[in-house]
Formats: sequence, C-alpha cells, structure tokens
Amino acid sequence: MNRSTMAIIAVVVVVIVVIGGVAAVVLYGKHNQEPAKVTLSESGSSLLYPVFNSWASNYTNASITTLSTGSGTGISSAIAGTVIIGASDAFMPYSDAQKYPYVENIPIMISYQYIAYNIPGVTATLKLNGSVIAGIYMGTITNWDSPAIAALNPGITLPNHTIIPVHRSDGSGDTFMFTSFLSKSNSTWAKQVGAATSVDWPSVPAAETGAQNAGIISTMSSTPYSIGYIAATYEAQVQSAKFGIALLENQVGQFVAPTVSNVSTAASQYLTEIPANGTIALQYAPGSDSYPIADMEYIIVKQNQTSSSIANALKAFITWAVSPDGGSANKYLSTFNLVALPSNVVQKIIVPLVNQISTTASGTTLVTLSESGSSLLYPVFNSWAKNYTNATITTLSTGSGTGISSAIAGTVIIGASDAYMPSSIANKYTYVENIPIMISYQYIAYNIPGISSTLNLNGNVIAGIYMGTITNWNSPAIAALNPGVTLPNHTIIPVHRSDGSGDTFMFTSFLSLSNSTWDSKVSYGTSVNWPSVPAAETGAQNAGIISTMSSTPYSIGYIAATYEAQVKSAGFGVANLEDQNGQFVSPTVQNVSNAASHYLSEIPNNGTVRLQYAPGNDSYPIADMEYIVVKTNQSSPAIASALQAFIKFAVSSNGGSASNYLSGFNLVALPQSVVTQIVYPLVNRITG
Repeated sequence: MNRSTMAIIAVVVVVIVVIGGVAAVVLYGKHNQEPAKVTLSESGSSLLYPVFNSWASNYTNASITTLSTGSGTGISSAIAGTVIIGASDAFMPYSDAQKYPYVENIPIMISYQYIAYNIPGVTATLKLNGSVIAGIYMGTITNWDSPAIAALNPGITLPNHTIIPVHRSDGSGDTFMFTSFLSKSNSTWAKQVGAATSVDWPSVPAAETGAQNAGIISTMSSTPYSIGYIAATYEAQVQSAKFGIALLENQVGQFVAPTVSNVSTAASQYLTEIPANGTIALQYAPGSDSYPIADMEYIIVKQNQTSSSIANALKAFITWAVSPDGGSANKYLSTFNLVALPSNVVQKIIVPLVNQISTTASGTTLVTLSESGSSLLYPVFNSWAKNYTNATITTLSTGSGTGISSAIAGTVIIGASDAYMPSSIANKYTYVENIPIMISYQYIAYNIPGISSTLNLNGNVIAGIYMGTITNWNSPAIAALNPGVTLPNHTIIPVHRSDGSGDTFMFTSFLSLSNSTWDSKVSYGTSVNWPSVPAAETGAQNAGIISTMSSTPYSIGYIAATYEAQVKSAGFGVANLEDQNGQFVSPTVQNVSNAASHYLSEIPNNGTVRLQYAPGNDSYPIADMEYIVVKTNQSSPAIASALQAFIKFAVSSNGGSASNYLSGFNLVALPQSVVTQIVYPLVNRITG
C-alpha cells in the first residue's frame, strides 16, 4: 500500500451502520465532525421554563436555548421573529390572532396553579373560593379574619391583619389563568376586570407585585400576610418558602386540592371541546373532583420559518414534546406537576397544527403572486404583501381597467378591480372569474377656498356638474341643498379619471341609478364617454385625482375612501350624499354596511352585483364590491394552490379581512355567508 492510499484512509473513515436492516454508509471527515445542529430559540412562560430547561438538557436532535421572560414577552417575541418558540400559559389574545393569522397556538400540555399564602402562625390548610379571592384582589375583603374567609374555615383562628395581595407585574399566562378562574367564578370580577395576560388591576393600597413566578415567590417570602398565584411547576420553591396552599371551591361546591389527578379530572371535562386552532380555557370545570385553576400550555410559532431545516427541526421537536415517549414522558412532567395531553388531542389537534408549519419558508423560494390594478385596493394589497408569509406578493397600482386586462392576458396572476368585468369581456373569457373580496366606498370631495361647511349633494346635482348643465358653485340647485351656506360665484371644475377605473364604474353606476338623464346619455362603466365640459380636468388613478384637485381650486372629484389620509391632508371637503330614501348621509363604514346589507343577499353565484344607491335609511349611496380577477386555469399546481390559499386568507376575518387591515383603509369585510356561499366555490374552481 502506497503512502497516498494510507493518507486517504487516515482522512476518511467509512462506517457501515445497519439501520432497520439496511446498511447505510456514513462518511466522517477529519476529526469525525458531525453537521451542526439546528438551534431552536425559546422564550416566555416562567411556568414552562423548568420543563423547557429539562428538555434542552436531554433533547438530542436540535439545540434548544431557553429563557424565562413571561408569556406576554414570549408571544410578542415569537410574532416578531426574535425567537422561534414563544412559550405561553395562554393562547394569543384574540386581537393578536386576528392581526397575525400566520402565527399558531399549539397546545403541548396541561398545567395548574396554586393559590399560596404566607400567614405567620397559621399552619392549617385554608379553604378559599373565587368570590373571596376576587374580593381580596378588588379590595373589598381586606383582613385575614374577614367573615367571608372565616365562614369557609370554621375552627381556624385567623389573624386580624391586612391581606397583601400579590400579582404579576409582567404580561403573564399565569395571570390569564388566574383571572379566567376569577371571571368564571365571580360575575363582578368578570364585568369590572375580566381575563387576560395583563389586566387593569383594581387599586388596592396594600397590593404588591412580582415579575414572573420567581418574583411572586420572592415578594411573598419577604411579605408576611401575603397571598398570590404561583404555577405548580414551582412546588419545590413554594414548599421551601413554607407557604400554605389553599383548597379551592370548584363549580359544584367541593373544595379540592391542587393535584395532578384533580387537574386531569378538570381537563377531561373540556378536552373534547377543543377547536381546531387549539384554543380553549380549562378553568372552573364541572365535576366533583375538578381542580378549578387548570389550563393548556402553549407554544406560539410562525407557520413559515426562515429555512426548511428550521421548519423541519421545529416540527420534529414539537412532535417529540407531546409524545409520551418523548417530552411528555412522566420523568419530565411529573417533576414539575404538569399533565400530558391525551393521545386523541395530540392526533386530532396537534398533528394538523404541526403539519401547517412550512418547510418552504421565507429562507427558500416561495411562489410569487403578481397583482396589479385598482388604486383603491393598492394600499391594502401593499399591507398584505408586507405581512403575508405563505407566498411572495408583488403589487402595482395601475387602475382597475389595466388590472382586468393584465389578468386576462396573463401578465399578472391577480387583477384587482373596483368593478366586475363587463359582460362583453366575461362572455368572451369564460375561464376568467370575478371573485369578490371586500366592500369599498367613495368620497365626493371638493376643493372650495373659504368653504369649511360639509356640503349636501345628490345624484342629480353631481350628474348636472359632470354633464355641464350645472356650472357654478352658487347654482340654485346646489344652494337649495345647502341653506345657510354662502357658496362662491365660481366655475365648478369637475375632475374625472383618465384611466380605466373601477372607481369610475362605482361613480357612474351611482349617477345612472340616481339620474335617468345620465343613465340614458352616458351610462356606467370602468370607462365612459365623458360629456364635453370645457372646465373639466382629469387625473390618472386616485393619486392623480387628488393631485389635480389639490392644484385646482373650485374642483370636485370622486376619490376612494381608502385615500382618506390624503384627502384630509389636502384639506378637501367631503360631501354628504342623498340616498334613495332622501336622507343625506355621511361616508362611514356603518352607513356603507347599511347600504350593502340591502343587496348582499342578491349576489349571484358568479359574484357580480352593484351595491350603489341602496334603499334604506342611512345607506351611503356610493358603495361597491371589490374584486380580484383571476384565471381558473393557472400555469402550475403550485401557483393554483398558492392563489387559492391567498384568496382564502384575503377574505378571512382572521386573515386579510381582519380589522387591522381593513379599518385603516375604510374597507368593509364580506359577511361570512357570502364568503362561504360565493367566494369559496369560486376559489375552488382554480386549478393548475
């Protein structure tokens, strides 16, 4: 054997490993180096910190870093992406779940809580209930020898000393668990304080605070006559501090001890009711042996991780954590007084949630969905593009007409439009769909120097202005609608869109429905043959209308309500408009909802309906459906699947139609019945 051959053998060792009867060849390089493990960072719940620490020391398929910061910080850190796993004793608040639909709550075990007390000279186990504890934390029960406490504890001599209630100073799932118990067991607490990871604590002069469970224990240790809520995972510290632990009255009036058995009994009353998203509160369960302060423990994770290796490692770790042969084995949980999830919950709830974690995450290539069209919809598409994580969204404001034609031509995947396709186009391109996604409305704005009043206008007057039959602001027709307002003797400058526009469709539909002359001579559409008015000006898209009006005193124009900030910044007035019942109504979300409610039940299966000039009092008359125009036959299954998922996100009240997206742009979500009966069947026609 020559020296070069020996050198090769020295560098590379071939090891044959038999795995499941299959010989696998493993190559180790110099120094037998193995690939670096993926690191999964965790922070949050101080209740869960001990078990995460134990897991971190024993789990071998990834490196786990863990930090006790409190549930509130854990949730916010997971949402922000500064950690991969947020540990929490409570599911995300509803507001966060609405705002961040791509973040999941995944239950991993069941925990419970002690009501502990530090009363010098009292060694007996006290009995307490929700009403007494609520009274202590609301300041209506102030002394340990209070009649309300004494009545629950006959034969026990209690001191005539002020009670020191101790609560968490940080956002905490323990606080959620505690305040949920009080809310369910005491109606006054429920009405005045409620349940959350952070609450507005009643002002009690004697009260003290502590950060995390360790802080509560520390404060109580140095504060005789105190009471506090502490996670049962801290049993050793509670015993070391020699606190008493109360028996609590449950829903059926039994006083029960905080034991694993009694917690399992409580949890069993609710676990069959867990919804698919995993969120449920287990406090104050029925059943004679049910301990009343138990809850699910959660990890908060993004569905899409920054790389497929992290996503795969995260899925494997969560699967291990809920396994009775893994992180939920007795050797881990019993030490910390935690309870494993039943196997049916793992299979029916956890596995589907884990499977939603993407292995095609933002660190790899996502499907790109290109969008162009409506300038009205451009701000909300821009907002979606920044926050949607399951595909890359590119968006461009080109006007509804261009959006429709681009989607038909296939130069973009999504055409955004403030109007459905004209019937001539729909009949020609039967493989292109109009899918409603929300409801919008429009301002009639004016730039009249010296006029700060809100003008009243109607379809007849506006039609007259745009047809050139009403030419001056002090016209008798306008003055009759605005008694007491001094209007200038100045030519009106009507401004309309120069591009094909769903805003124009909305505006001209209103005029057609409210003025028969306009309907017969001009009609409605995304583009119309505008009457020849010498003073008229134009602008491309909403931004162009605003720009033209800003530089043109005495002008009037139609502008999407999504541009409210720009309209206010420009100092334009916004008119009240006469509805079909003769009422002058302002352009508000409520008045738009009133108008839409009169038409939504009439939407045909193809989703096309006009909502302008609705009947009913307080119905704002320029409202309409917003559409995306898409081909039913996409170029690949991947694009078709991504497009379906995105549209479902867009119309979901937990996704793109959440108030944090729509309310900022004065847009209105579709009713759920329309989503289910109209939108979903249209979405399901999309194939690749």
